[in-house]
Amino acid sequence: MKKKLTIPYIRGRFEHFNRLCFDDQLPTPPIRLGRSRRVLGCVNYKQRKGIDGKLETFGYVLRISTCFHLEESDMDDVILHEMIHYFILLNGIRDTSKHGQVFRRMMNDINQKYGRHITISHHSTKEELPEDTREQPVIICLTHMKSGETGITVCARTRIFHIYRELPVRFDISKMTWYYVVDPYFRRYPRSIKAKVYRVDMNELKPHLEKAVEMECDGRRMTPKRVNS
Repeated sequence: MKKKLTIPYIRGRFEHFNRLCFDDQLPTPPIRLGRSRRVLGCVNYKQRKGIDGKLETFGYVLRISTCFHLEESDMDDVILHEMIHYFILLNGIRDTSKHGQVFRRMMNDINQKYGRHITISHHSTKEELPEDTREQPVIICLTHMKSGETGITVCARTRIFHIYRELPVRFDISKMTWYYVVDPYFRRYPRSIKAKVYRVDMNELKPHLEKAVEMECDGRRMTPKRVNS
């Protein structure tokens, strides 16, 4: 049964899962309904330097999109997914990536103990997607950092060459790989008009690059990469 999302509903499910799965350790954050067509949910927060000079997070807000038409159980799994992120942030836990070892361990524990079906990413069916959503091709840059991390930039079409020039200036990059791809997965990332990199989990990303076309860029033109025969 598909559930009409309301703030009281989300708050009620948050409080229920807080007692059930998190020993009531999570303060209930402000809850907002959004209209994002890229992400089902997110935990927004601010950062500041503490007295010891370390970054601390505060001002948490749980935001859930109303643009997707999900069954009630799927919506609850989305709320739980964001609650795991919230728990990790609130406790200052360092993870290996956004959906790293800590996140996956907590996700698997909750799934097994309470019969949930939380996933790293929700792959929406056509019925669940917003009615006016269309699959559109995008140009993305996969940035391999010298630190070993991997990032992604989904480029606004008019800013591709600007971003191409600026990425190596602003970030410590060992390699940039460009792709032309059509996949709704990439709607979760904003179309960048500046050199901005979002950290990405390669295990999560790889399936979405299987049909991508690798591109070559020289700063003035972008063409499909030639395959040496």
